[in-house]
Parts: sequence; C-alpha cells; structure tokens
Amino acid sequence: MKRYINFLALMVFLPMSYASDDDDDASSATLVEQEVIYACVKYDKKEGSLKKDSPLRYTEPFEDCKKNEVRVSWNTIGPEGPEGPEGFDPKLMATLQKILDPNRFYPDLKNDPDLFIALPEMAGFWAGEIKDGDRSDTTGMNINLISKYKPGYNQHTWFGFAVKPSADGSAWSESNAILDPSAHVWKHYGIDIRSHLRFEKGMWVSYEATPEFRAQHPTWDWRGYLISPLVTLLMNSLYDFMEFDSGKTKFCERLVVTIDSNYEFSFAGSICEYVE
Repeated sequence: MKRYINFLALMVFLPMSYASDDDDDASSATLVEQEVIYACVKYDKKEGSLKKDSPLRYTEPFEDCKKNEVRVSWNTIGPEGPEGPEGFDPKLMATLQKILDPNRFYPDLKNDPDLFIALPEMAGFWAGEIKDGDRSDTTGMNINLISKYKPGYNQHTWFGFAVKPSADGSAWSESNAILDPSAHVWKHYGIDIRSHLRFEKGMWVSYEATPEFRAQHPTWDWRGYLISPLVTLLMNSLYDFMEFDSGKTKFCERLVVTIDSNYEFSFAGSICEYVE
C-alpha cells in the first residue's frame, strides 16, 4: 500500500536537498514553476515514522517511491493573505535590524529609529559587547570593550560608552518646532565615557569646546544635549582616536574631548599610553 503524507506537517524537521549533486538549474526552475511539488522521503517501518535525517528526493508527479520511502507533496501557491499597510514602518525595520545585528545599539528606538551606535572594528586583544541593546548590569555602560580579559586576574583594560536620551533637550527642540514650524526637531542625548587600566588607573575625561564654538553657543552644554548626527560623529572620531582596530591596547589616563565650530571632535591634550 502506498503512503501519501501532506508536507506541511513535515517542514519542522525534514532537511531539504535534491536527489544528487548533478541537478542543474533547469530542474530547479521546473520545481518552482509547478503548483504542486512531489518528493519521496525514507520511512522507518519499525518505528512507524519518517526518518528525521532523511533528505527529500524530488520526483515527477506520478513517479513511484522506493520500497523504503513514502511520498510527500505540498503546494507552491497558498491562499491570498490580507492586504498589508502602505509603505513600511521604519521603527519595525529598526527593531528587525536590532535582532539581526546585535552589534548595534539603539539609544531611543521608539522615537529615533535612525540613530544607532555600532561596535568598532577591533583587532588584537579587544573584544566588545552590547548587552541586549541596554546598559550592562556590571558597568552601567551601553558599549563595553575589553582587552586581555581573564576571569580572576585584573590585568585587563576596559573602555565604556553610554548614550542616554535627554528628555528636556528633546522637549526643547519640539517646543521650538511649535514656535517655528520650519525648525528641525532634533532628539538630544547625554553621553558618558569611562575607562580603567587593571583597576589601578581610571580615566579622567574633560569635555571642552573651542572659543569659536562658545561664541556661537554660549549656553550649550553639548555633553548633555548632543543631537543625533553628532552622537554618531563623536563615536566614529573616538573609535579612530582609540585605535581599536590597530591591534594595540591604548589606555588614556586623561581624555580631552573638544568640539569646534565646525561640529568636529578632537582629542588634543589627552594623555595616553600603549599597554603591553
């Protein structure tokens, strides 16, 4: 007696492959064009079930299976689903991106889905972590980079970076937009940079601005109210300065971060060393 089994119940555990490595593109195209696809799969008579590790052997519609096989079939065209929404949801896309790429951190995914911070390119002993896109329970930082870490031995160098949405800064932008409809609504973020060397030295960080910047923005506390594109620019500039991709381990006892009137960042005055 021939056995016929609906394929839908088998998709969970059956590996898909063609009968041999010699199948050409034409046979693949034929399978795609068919409304119903037929195949044979090995059947364990003793157990009374399909063999889970058995690959599918695609066949012609009326081709018989072998004695130790059963036929399976499935439709290539299913019922039409409901009409979806117009366009795409950028917040949904950002969420999917976060799932697919855990090396990105989104500081405010709900309200600012275009802003993300990626781990730097790393070489040598550096390794990085983003804890579920949130702050680490241990360090309180979003981005954590560690060089030469070994449990139980405090011989490593740690570098951390945190980005937090600024509620009052964002509210200020939105209020300006109400007063001036042509104004751009920027989200604002506060930043925090920290580092230590073997728990013996901590990094002192100074956030500065050039006189020209101060003349343009006399009251702007840029560290606590940094707009989205400048957050990305700061991170890229910082990664370059720290040389995470060089294969060297760099530690700065003093880090001076300066913003200029062109909204670019420099690190002149920093005191750094390369750690063996």
